[in-house]
Amino acid sequence: EPAKLFRSLAGLFAPQARSQGLSLNLPDADALPPRLVGDALRLGQILINLIGNAMKFTEHGHIDVGVGVLDHDHERLRLAFTVSDTGIGIAPEQQEYLFSPFTQADSSITRRFGGTGLGLSICRQLVEMMDGEITVNSMPGQGTTFRFTGVFDLPADDDRSPAAPPAIGAAAGSPQPRWSGERVLLVEDIPINQTIAIALLNKAGLEVHVAGNGQEAIDRLHEESFRLVLMDIQMPVMDGLTACRIIRADARLHDLPVIAMTAHATAEDRRQSQEAGMNAHITKPIMASVLYEAIAQWLPPSASQQESLLAVRPDAEADWPPLDGVDLRRGLALHMHQPDMFLKSAQTFRQDFAGAAISIRQCLADGRQTEAVRLAHSIKLVAAALGAGELADQARALENRLHDGDPGPLLDEFADTLGRVVEALAALPPPSEPLAEHSGGIDSLFALLESDLIAANASSEAHFVRLKQAFAADATIPPEYEKIMIETGALIADVEYESALEKLRILHLLWTNRQA
Repeated sequence: EPAKLFRSLAGLFAPQARSQGLSLNLPDADALPPRLVGDALRLGQILINLIGNAMKFTEHGHIDVGVGVLDHDHERLRLAFTVSDTGIGIAPEQQEYLFSPFTQADSSITRRFGGTGLGLSICRQLVEMMDGEITVNSMPGQGTTFRFTGVFDLPADDDRSPAAPPAIGAAAGSPQPRWSGERVLLVEDIPINQTIAIALLNKAGLEVHVAGNGQEAIDRLHEESFRLVLMDIQMPVMDGLTACRIIRADARLHDLPVIAMTAHATAEDRRQSQEAGMNAHITKPIMASVLYEAIAQWLPPSASQQESLLAVRPDAEADWPPLDGVDLRRGLALHMHQPDMFLKSAQTFRQDFAGAAISIRQCLADGRQTEAVRLAHSIKLVAAALGAGELADQARALENRLHDGDPGPLLDEFADTLGRVVEALAALPPPSEPLAEHSGGIDSLFALLESDLIAANASSEAHFVRLKQAFAADATIPPEYEKIMIETGALIADVEYESALEKLRILHLLWTNRQA
């Protein structure tokens, strides 16, 4: 529904435009059909990216968003969208590289406004998925206009199926689906992403169980019954595509719905998900309305509630100062507008990823390229969920560059941005409640850390800290435990994961015997 999309864009960007002294002009949807059949989520992502970039690069004047019908018949129409600004502009010789991954128009622009090349590369891919094309017209000092097209279907007159979900959240007061305690399995290895997904799923009445990788998921599915699986793609031990293929090959699980939840958003990524047997493919950071719509297609809800699950809490509940490198408005929206939930994610991010740049350098020095890629991938997802868009873009660029080898100066830029974001998040108040202990207790932390060390996963450092904190809380722990704990920590710090695993198993055996 174009009108809903434009209202959502206004709600997302109008306050920021006012604060910058800019005029934001969005189109009137009256000239368009009231409903269109197409990928509303992708269209919203493209417009959010282009409008967001325009606001970055425009200090004075206005930003105009337009839409028009290029051609149509009784079944389809092609629309042309434009996003124009009165900003700094782009030189002609730089424009031909603008939609290529990891290129930026000018290093001075990068320093001042942050990298944007990757976002435009993704925009190009999303436009192509809509059977369209994207172009740019700009001159230095004279502003920039991006133009893209897309093909949409017209609904049949007797089509009474629900409209596609709006691209940017649900309108306040719209009914949201409710389930009656159906058991679903969430397969996700990053704690912050687990927390956000669990909150969204619990809010809709679903009973959520968690597996940390594809192999854990397969083991759980052989032991327990679930109505639906939400599967990340890139995970240690076993990835989501492999796990889904195993599920489809098992006669007992063949018809179990599996929905991919992933940062991979290209047409090729969707094709791979489909070939592996996924029933649906949604991208991170997860938006509640899109998540619920996907689940409802494969697990019919038991009811709807009229009060929106995404109702915004009063601004007073999140009266925080602006944070360098963090869009609090977006971060809070992705945390269901729950300030305490966002604060817990921010605190976890600082604990788990503050030293990530150092860890990546050490991984590269030791020849553990795959581990470095995984760490960059994790930060990309978590930063996006917190609203740290520049850091997420740089982590995404770094992830791809690490696949090819030496990241060059990109790692230094990433380290600087990461440091700024971590420092900014430190200015937030602590959550009203301390971070919950790991749901499985010390035994579960042992298993998690052991899995990390076997997979040579850089998150072993963060999980070791949590295990150490859990031991420190028990004043009756004998001295020999502390000695082994110190030795294990030193080995993990030196990236001697095999030796650390041996020490950890000794410590776990001592712990198990003590509990017997």
